[in-house]
Amino acid sequence: SPVPGCSTKAARAIARLAKEGDSYQATIAKAGGITMIVGLLADGSGDSAMHRRGSVAGIGRSSPEEAERLKETARALWHLSENNAANQSAIAMEGGIAPLVGLLSASNLQDEVHRDAAGAIWSLAAAPANQVAIAAANGIAPLVALLSGQSSALAKDTAAGALCVLAAHPDNRVAIAKAGGVPALVALFGA
Repeated sequence: SPVPGCSTKAARAIARLAKEGDSYQATIAKAGGITMIVGLLADGSGDSAMHRRGSVAGIGRSSPEEAERLKETARALWHLSENNAANQSAIAMEGGIAPLVGLLSASNLQDEVHRDAAGAIWSLAAAPANQVAIAAANGIAPLVALLSGQSSALAKDTAAGALCVLAAHPDNRVAIAKAGGVPALVALFGA
């Protein structure tokens, strides 16, 4: 079980290692890191039996510690899935998509949490099966909302990148348009 207070730092370290590329991403996955990080995001404990529900632990709390934990776990999933098809699949199979969408939808979280969740969705969407799963988890509307809200330029850029990859699937193009994505994307030209 996780050591109290250490999970945020561990997720930050995992994110930094995973950002360095395939060999680190594979080592982390082999060590069970994906299961633990998805569990940490979904239920706060790292318990893999609990995290398939799609809830996000700590999302209703606004403490700086909880926000930091959520940001670092989302960032770890982003870097674990970046250009890594095996990890993209494993994160989806572990139930990582729904809690990431939950982070995108939570209005009480810091902009950085939304950006890192959008980044993870962006990386996960490189897998065609995940494009369908993200849409099924209602992930398109909150990405569009990031574009038109009070989000930072970095969060908007990351959300636009995620929508770009999701738009590779024909059904997602329709969903993006229905969610108001076209005018939101066009508005970025003037930003």
